Formats: sequence, C-alpha cells, structure tokens
Amino acid sequence: MKKTIAMLLTCIMVMSVLVMAGCQVAPAPQDEAAGTQAAGDAAAQDGDTVVATVGESKITLADFQKLFDQYSYYYSMFGMDVSSDPSMLAEFRTMVKNALLEKEIIKYQAKLQQLETLSEAQLKEIEESAENTISQMREQFSTMAGEAKASDDTIDVEKYINDMIADEAEYATGKAMTADEYKEWLKTEASVTHLRDNLMDVVCKDVTVTQEDLDAWYAENLATEKETYANDPAAYKTAAENYACGSEDEGYLPPVYAPEGYSRVMDMLVKPRVDVNEANPDYSEKIQTLNNLQMEYGTLSFEDAVGASSANKDRMQAIIAEYKSTKAETDRMEEEAGKEAKAIIEEAYAKLTEGATFESLLIRYTENEAAASCETLMMDGLLINPSIVDEAWSNECVTEFKKLKVGEYSPIFLDDDGYHILYYVGDEEAGERPLADVQEAVKAHLMEDKRYESWQTILAEWMKDESVTVNDDVINTVGA
Repeated sequence: MKKTIAMLLTCIMVMSVLVMAGCQVAPAPQDEAAGTQAAGDAAAQDGDTVVATVGESKITLADFQKLFDQYSYYYSMFGMDVSSDPSMLAEFRTMVKNALLEKEIIKYQAKLQQLETLSEAQLKEIEESAENTISQMREQFSTMAGEAKASDDTIDVEKYINDMIADEAEYATGKAMTADEYKEWLKTEASVTHLRDNLMDVVCKDVTVTQEDLDAWYAENLATEKETYANDPAAYKTAAENYACGSEDEGYLPPVYAPEGYSRVMDMLVKPRVDVNEANPDYSEKIQTLNNLQMEYGTLSFEDAVGASSANKDRMQAIIAEYKSTKAETDRMEEEAGKEAKAIIEEAYAKLTEGATFESLLIRYTENEAAASCETLMMDGLLINPSIVDEAWSNECVTEFKKLKVGEYSPIFLDDDGYHILYYVGDEEAGERPLADVQEAVKAHLMEDKRYESWQTILAEWMKDESVTVNDDVINTVGA
C-alpha cells in the first residue's frame, strides 16, 4: 500500500488538471502570519538559487517554492497541514522535489535515447487537447462575463475573458499569459507526458504478467469479495456497475464473485416536464400533512391496542377522512404535473403492445440516468436485488418488479421519479466466476501495475545518475 501522502498526490494531480481546464480552484489568501513566514523562508535564499540540475536544465528555488505552495494548498483541502509534523514535511519536500526532477529527467533521457520526437498522432492529440481546454475556458468565462456585464454595463467582455485566462495561467504557471501563450504552455506540459509514455514503452518492454501473477490475484480477490459481499451484498452492485461503466484508466475490475438474489432489469423512465412543487406552492405542505397524519394514526392505534380500548376511535376516523381528502389533492397535482410525461410513456407502451422490442424503445424514451449514461447497462439491464435496500430503486419499482417473470414487462406505474415501465431481463448468476472469464481485463490491469512499478524503479536509478544534482540544504529551508 502506498503511503497516505503519496495517495493524496493522485487527488492533487486531478485538481491540477481542473485548474488547467479552466475550473477555478484558486488558493485561499494566506493570513498575515503565514505570509510573514513564507517571506522569511524566501529571504533565506534568492529565488534564482539552483536547487537541482538534470543535464543542462536547472530547477530554481522559485520553481520549488511555487509547486510546494500549490501542493500545500491542495493538502489543506484534505485537512492536512504539511508543516505540522517534521517527518511529513520531509516526505512532502521529497515528493515535490521528485515531481520536478521527473519532468526534467524524462526530457533528458528521451533525448539520450533519441525518443524526443513525438509521432504525428501524439502531436495532433496535444494540439486538440490544448485547443479544447482554451475553448472550454473561453466558454466558461464568457458566461461569467455576461453575468457580470448584466450588473455593470461598463464591463468590457473580451477584456474580462482575457483577464480571467491570464489569472488562470498565472496560477498554473506562475506567470500571467495570453490565451495563445497559455495554450503553448499546455502543449509543452502534455508533450512531457507523451515523452514519458514513449520512454516507458522502451524501458519497460520486458515487463510481463505470468500465470502465477494471475492466479495469485484471483485467489486474493475471490476471498476478499466473498467476505465483503457476505457482509454487504449491496457492494456487488457498485463493483459490477462501476466496471461496466468505467473507463480503462479508472482501474475498475470485474467482480469474480456474485452473491445470491441479483437480477437485471431495464427501466423505461419518463420524468415529469413540470415540477409539481413549482406548479403548486402548497404541495410540499400537503405532503407533510400526509406524513403527520400517518404518524398520528400510528401513535393513536398503538395507544388503543396497548390499552385495549377505543378511546381514539373518533380521531382515527377523522384522520382517515382527512388523509383521503388530502391525498386526492396531491394525486391531482401530481397527475397534472405529469400529464405530458404520462402521454409520452403511454405512447411507448402502445408501441410495446404492437410488438416493438423493449430495447429499441428504451434507447429512445428512457430518462433513467444510470442507464442513459452507460451503454452496457442500457443493453444488459440494471442490477436489482429486492431483498436489499437500494436508493436506486423506489418501493414502487421493487413492488412492480416482484410481480414480473423473466421476459415480462410491467404496466405503467408512478413513483417520485416519474412514470416507469420495467422489463425483467434475467437473473444474475450467483457464485464464483472462473479466472478465464475475467483474465484479459485482469492481465491488462496487472500489466499497468507492473509497468508502473518497473518505471518507478528505473526512475529512481536515473535520479542517482551523475547527470542529476540536488541541493537538499536549500530545499530543506522551504516550509521550515
């Protein structure tokens, strides 16, 4: 297991990407005491002081301080103060130092091994990615500029956008830039990533995954999943659907064990086009009245049962009458708000009865976000286990599902999400899944892990190369 500080680095890098994509995550201003401390540290050494070299490339104290401050801020968002503990501060400095060194070592080693020329496909990808980032930033800042101008007509929209891009560039790079300059910086950063990939392909080419590796992974994960799903069967749905919908680089793997009770169901959901609360300001109040009446009736019924009396009979009858009357009002409100959605799903139901396949109609009509956002779940069906509480499925959905047999679809029914038609696809096979069924996905995952481990070993050796020098005495003044 990697140390906590190393694990958080992943989160840090994700947030750094958000910054580069134009999603502002600017550091909070330092308080006066913190600012004084930082100024004192900076005064100890000039910003141009070289703290490390790789070949002819130099890393200055200013470079180190900038990345140190940026990462420190991200750590603070996780409730961690990197300067609160000497050992953590030392580890943090090492992490920042290695991040800076790795970038320069990649460029140095790529040149040594004559790999510094990127392919046309890589160059095209870099160009398109940088262009998309700038376009997204412009779009985001254009919206913000329009909102600002609505309250202050003197605002120059184009200047506002350019100033925002310059601010983002300064935060990411330490220097205010125009959109074109920032785009070039993004391309340069991306090129280092591709150089790294090219280097890894060469220096890690002999990495392999053996059958022993696969068998060991399978034995460990099978045992873990059996224990996990025995204690928490709902975790199976999360694991299976994450794998079905996740991208390759997210690291999700197929479960090798399935607990009893899971089935696959397709959900054709059409949501109301009108918000019942907006259309009826007193709707939520009436819903609360219904809840209160239910609670009161239960209390009175219990009191009469315990006391073997009918003292609350009259009030209970009045509660029933009021409940029915109020429920009729909320039903009318819901029906009115949902009439357009109901017409749509009735259209779909009519096509089902005429012989259209559920799958073809599902693609066209469903507004179930879990299915609509994942082609695999759309085609295979969503997981449901009627014996497990699952926020993804309402009581109404579970009740209607229980009435179905495999290959049947339900009548139209309504819940808080909207109008549904369910189709019972089939049952999930419970028990162990053989390694052969998941071997290719597991092998690819293990290969990435082993390549990464090999790369880290090689990188550590390169850091000891005579081409690399480090001035830890200066580095250790940062954050002290």
